[in-house]
Order: sequence, then C-alpha cells, then structure tokens
Amino acid sequence: MIMSKDNDAKPAEPKETTLDESAEKNDTPSEEAETKAQETPEPEPEKSAPAPDLLIKEHEFVVPGDVIVNSMDYLPGKNAKREGNSIVSKVIGIVSIENRVLSVIPLNGAYMPRFGDMVIGEVVDIMNGWVVDIKAPVDAFLPLSGVRGYIDTNRTDLATIYPIGSLVYAKVHSVSRDSIHLSMQDPRCKKIKSGKIITINPAKVPRLIGKHGSMINTIK
Repeated sequence: MIMSKDNDAKPAEPKETTLDESAEKNDTPSEEAETKAQETPEPEPEKSAPAPDLLIKEHEFVVPGDVIVNSMDYLPGKNAKREGNSIVSKVIGIVSIENRVLSVIPLNGAYMPRFGDMVIGEVVDIMNGWVVDIKAPVDAFLPLSGVRGYIDTNRTDLATIYPIGSLVYAKVHSVSRDSIHLSMQDPRCKKIKSGKIITINPAKVPRLIGKHGSMINTIK
C-alpha cells in the first residue's frame, strides 16, 4: 500500500504550556493589585482609654489640700480623702500608690497603735500590772492577765518580773480612745535582755519597710 506523505506526517501536539501559562496568569495577581493591597492599611484595633494622669506623681511631696488626682478610678487611702471627683492630701508627706489606692506617708507624726501590732516598750511604772511607754499618745498597760502563767501578787513582787526601766517586746491586745492594753501571750513576746535599740520616727516606718517588705528584706 502506498500512503501519502501527508498521512505519514505526525499531527501537531497541543501546546500544554499555553494552558499552564494561562492558568498562571489567571491565578497570579497583577503587580498593580499587589501594590494596592500593600498600600491599603488594615483597620487598627480599638484602644482602651488611657488612665487619667496624676496631678502629683508617686514619691512627690504634698501638703494638706493638694489635689493628687481628678478621677474616680483611684481610691483614697491613709491620710487622703475624696472631695467630689478628686483625692486630696490631709497631711504633709509623700504620695504612695498601691493597686490604685492613693495614700500619703506623713513626714512626722505620733505612733497610733493598732490591734495585733508588735511593739517595743519601756516599763515606767508598776501598779497591779505594768505601765509601758510605747511612744504612743498614751502609755500602754500590761495587766497580770496578759502574762503567761499565774502570778500570786501576795508572794511575788512584780518588780522582779519586769522592773522599771526594763524593755519588753509585746503585742497590742486592744486599743480604745484613751487606753492601750498589751499582752505577752504571743510566742514572739519576750523581755529584751541585750541588743541595741534604734529610734525611728513612726512616720518613717512604712518607708523603712518598703513595698511588700522590699526595703526591710534588703536590710536583713
């Protein structure tokens, strides 16, 4: 059989690259579209309103009547009070802030004992108990009931237990307007027999202790 040359010629293969190139062109965004996408800024998340600025910052000096902040977001602490939306100082001192509570550490002042305080005092008198000077507005009293163990006053001279001039480490048992009672029932309580006593202004004690005991721990 004789076949023509035209029949012997192989048919032209389809160009697959044409389809691939077309797909790539359809799938790939143009450079212009990419540029516009990059230039379009994304919406920013809503920001919460900033806390109101303090008129007087922490550790700064204030006098009575100074406005520390104009905001209801803070609470008045020691030696501070609220007047309308403001918190003002009641004493001369230094501003202290802890957990949004504004307090003022006074530069000077007497020690005001509170229930549970551990104090060092000097015995200044004996009368059916011991009168103890703890540097408070009034002297404290250590009754016989506040001492561990029974004491028979007919047989025991109280001066042999805690003589005048001796130092005791006691616990504040109760506080009223005109009286302070001490107790020696706590295991930490004792008669101080040796050591050195350093006098510190009561108003400076919070700064000596520091936040969360940081300063006193450093000293220790």
